[in-house]
Amino acid sequence: MSASTTGMIRWDHLIGLTGPLGLFEHALYDVPRPAHGYATDDNGRALVVIARASPEGVDPTPYLRHVVEAFDGHRFRLRRRIDGSWVPKDSDDATGRALWGLGEWIGAGRATADLFQIFEQGIRFRTDHPRAIAYT
Repeated sequence: MSASTTGMIRWDHLIGLTGPLGLFEHALYDVPRPAHGYATDDNGRALVVIARASPEGVDPTPYLRHVVEAFDGHRFRLRRRIDGSWVPKDSDDATGRALWGLGEWIGAGRATADLFQIFEQGIRFRTDHPRAIAYT
């Protein structure tokens, strides 16, 4: 088994679509499109998958760092440019998916004090959007 596989799952595609600041938002097949930047909801979903599968050879740091750095103290920012700056736009869905990812990560026994604090602050988030509520 190579470093990019666990059982029957191949992880090389995920690894190939990952940059230093997380999972790229867009790709053309297996070629990432870095100019489009990163999205918090995608990185939240990556955390869910990695927390559940615990794949060998997949470093969760970029996804986790993206989600943590997206938190502004109340909610999670949606998009990050390739240079690391944030696009000034919030998203209820991104907040819900970021909290889902953090919840899975913490639930998998990987909580640290700072992650738990962000999660506790984040779950105070309120919205009328059903999908964001479901993810939260």
